[in-house]
Amino acid sequence: MSPPTHETAAADAHTDGPDASAGRSYAISPARRRLFVLVLSAFWLVVFAVLGLLLHRKLHPSFPVTRNVTCRPRPLGQQDPALGWRVFPGDFEFEAAAVGADAPPLRVACRIDPDGHRVTSADPARYLGKPEVWIFGCSFSWGWLLPDEATFPWLLQERLPDCRVTNLAASGYGNLHALLQLRLLADQARPMPRVAVFAYCAFHQERNSFTPTWRGAFFGGSTVPHEQRDLLYPKGVLDEQGRLSVRMVHVFSGPAADAPREEQEAVTRAIFDELALLCNERHVRPVLAVQQASLEDPVVARCRERGFEVVDLNLDLTRPEYSLRPYDPSHPNAAAHLAYAERLLPAIERLR
Repeated sequence: MSPPTHETAAADAHTDGPDASAGRSYAISPARRRLFVLVLSAFWLVVFAVLGLLLHRKLHPSFPVTRNVTCRPRPLGQQDPALGWRVFPGDFEFEAAAVGADAPPLRVACRIDPDGHRVTSADPARYLGKPEVWIFGCSFSWGWLLPDEATFPWLLQERLPDCRVTNLAASGYGNLHALLQLRLLADQARPMPRVAVFAYCAFHQERNSFTPTWRGAFFGGSTVPHEQRDLLYPKGVLDEQGRLSVRMVHVFSGPAADAPREEQEAVTRAIFDELALLCNERHVRPVLAVQQASLEDPVVARCRERGFEVVDLNLDLTRPEYSLRPYDPSHPNAAAHLAYAERLLPAIERLR
């Protein structure tokens, strides 16, 4: 600190005395002024952050979607040139920690068969050679964060001892994946199923057109090895005559804006048109399992016209009895999968 100058010393001497405080003016140093501004700014920053958090919880009262999920012994997905990715065979364990909730970690085990499909029985060999039921879908059907025996394909296998149920679903898949899978399996000259169940959610339309919105939502955090820059994803495209074609695009490239909703819907209708034709050619009875969509959805109406058996699986996943909260409130829990199995069973028994 520098010594006082002649002028400041004189001023101090002049103001010393019984009445000195009456005429004294206090000057705030620049350093103290900056400190005061910083403290005040930090205070209001905390106030606005708390108010924002309270407002968010009021508008969105569900538990936060956790990204804190680990998969051992390795990531679940592997690259596939025809589908973008498929699931590694083997045994896996997931551990999910709830974010913003006082709950212990969730640990679940799953087994993937040599073909990359989630098992539907502890004794798969028991069902070899029996009439088949194939189930196509996304993580809602695969059974995200559920043990094998809680998934609805497993529950259906238990209730259909005279059939072989195969779970062809995978996280991140859409209806276009189902079409590609069915084409690949048909080309392998293997026996086709008696019944094929195609799960449908309205959000699959974004996946079928691989929109930037979907790309950002999914690849922001998942067990798929998205850090690999050459990972591909199938994108449905219509030509001027409305004919469907499939392009494999890099997940970290593509248009900056979503395709119009009408275009996404048209692509999805075309996908189900192709599925209907293929099922008819191969004598497969198709079922549309509507998991998250209105029964008045134009895609659902199109499937009815094409001969699909439509089964309503809609459940309110904002209700705690059906969601995976507090670990992942956007996915169905074991109770929801039990409801799916019970609703699907009569249709499958009738068609097989």
